Amino acid sequence: MADIPRKIDLHMHSTVSDGTDTPEQLLQNVIAAGIGVFSVTDHDAVKAAHVLRDLIGEGDPIFIPGVEVSSAMGLTPLTRPSQGWWSSATNFA
Repeated sequence: MADIPRKIDLHMHSTVSDGTDTPEQLLQNVIAAGIGVFSVTDHDAVKAAHVLRDLIGEGDPIFIPGVEVSSAMGLTPLTRPSQGWWSSATNFA
């Protein structure tokens, strides 16, 4: 049975929205921090998910694509393990 990751962070932002790190820097930071599962949930954008999809390699942390969607009620974080939802989207705004 595979080891269960002890560190999980499902709410990060990159420079695609209001974060301070590029997607590449986020991945480096996640690895350095020993995080086993992570999600980048930029505001109304999935560009970081496209970049990370191409960077993630065997042995890297598990990446779950995510997005915070703006609505009349504010921001709502969404994550979905299936990669299909962002395969053709570039921005929800």
